[in-house]
Amino acid sequence: MSELAVPAGPRSQASVEAVYALRTLLATLILTVGFVSLTPFASIYTGDTGGNVFNQLGYGLLAVVALVGHLVFTERRVVRSLLRPSWVLLVAWFAFSAFQTADPPDTLRGVVFATISMIAATGALCLPPDGRSLRIALGVSVLVVLGLSYLGVVVWPSLGRHVGDVHDGLWRGVYSHKNVAGAAMAVYFFAGIYMFRMGNHTIGALIAVLSALFILRTGSKTSLGLTGIVFAIVMSAHVLRQRAAPVLLSLAALLGAAAFTVGTVIFSWSHDVVQMVAPGTSFTGRLELWRFALDALASHGWTGYGFGAFWTPVNLVQHEVPMEFAWDPRGAVNAHQGYLDLALSIGWPGLVLALWVLVGAPMRSYLGVGPGRESTRLADFFLMSLLFLLLNALLESFFFERANTLWVMTFFCVAGLNLLGRFRAE
Repeated sequence: MSELAVPAGPRSQASVEAVYALRTLLATLILTVGFVSLTPFASIYTGDTGGNVFNQLGYGLLAVVALVGHLVFTERRVVRSLLRPSWVLLVAWFAFSAFQTADPPDTLRGVVFATISMIAATGALCLPPDGRSLRIALGVSVLVVLGLSYLGVVVWPSLGRHVGDVHDGLWRGVYSHKNVAGAAMAVYFFAGIYMFRMGNHTIGALIAVLSALFILRTGSKTSLGLTGIVFAIVMSAHVLRQRAAPVLLSLAALLGAAAFTVGTVIFSWSHDVVQMVAPGTSFTGRLELWRFALDALASHGWTGYGFGAFWTPVNLVQHEVPMEFAWDPRGAVNAHQGYLDLALSIGWPGLVLALWVLVGAPMRSYLGVGPGRESTRLADFFLMSLLFLLLNALLESFFFERANTLWVMTFFCVAGLNLLGRFRAE
């Protein structure tokens, strides 16, 4: 995200403009595929879809585009900054976890493709020559998602809405579930706010309004409530004139939300508070799911069960379900709690490292963002989106799922804040 030097002469000018357009087009391609996914309108989600050969080829090609882009266009100092030791160590930890599973080669393939999705996300950030180019790529990709989602809802309701299930009639757009759609639309809402603040008033307002309306029609109360809270938290920096305010409030929000969600199966006091405020709350059956997962971690706390290996039939059959449970959690595809699923994959030490990569390092980078309208407002967009996704992960699971739109968004924001903490956007 740096300005292109413009040599003298019409041919040179045309050449620079062609390169500018190519880089913007490639970034748009990566973001569009990342946001839409390669399996739009899928009505059933059974876990990480990265095992699909079509996904492997598609995301693999995106990673190749990103790597070639880094080789040809990205400054060497920027490339070096993307090789963060904590990122490399975390990927290595995931690879090590593969040897805790019954099928290490298959698990290692999962780690490789998770890494590929991360590489692709860095390409979407580094291919755009400047902030304007990034906004074009972001705006076009978001409008494609919104266009397809509204088309599905209006023209082909059987594709864009839930049909014949407990969520009948609720909107899901190109995504597999209303909750995924609600979370994705919240990120698009923040993108619209960012573009509006940067002077792209028409496009920004259009994206924000269409995204907000879609969130309402998904019926996702979590996404609706969190969107306003997160916006207020990040904008507090401008109200209070304290750069550290959003970071402190973000950390407080994450700790508080964790205490009163998964914390209710760990701390009796938080469980009592939740039941006093909303008697009978089970977080849609998640309490027993979380208890089951925590019990399973007791014997594998240091190493975990391997990357994505816990919620597999061959493993689950070895675990007994307590008689007092109202249902059998062994039929779940994940813990519906991103942090708990990370611990199940790579153990508690691995979770600590992942928390630094996903939370600690990006927050520190936000504090280090230099002055300038482009840098600060882009950083606000990344922090809004990341905070929303981190809070959403307390009730959903998508971290390191290589073909999951919400994971692509998460790492896009993590890497974006990392870059802005070191380099100024123009």
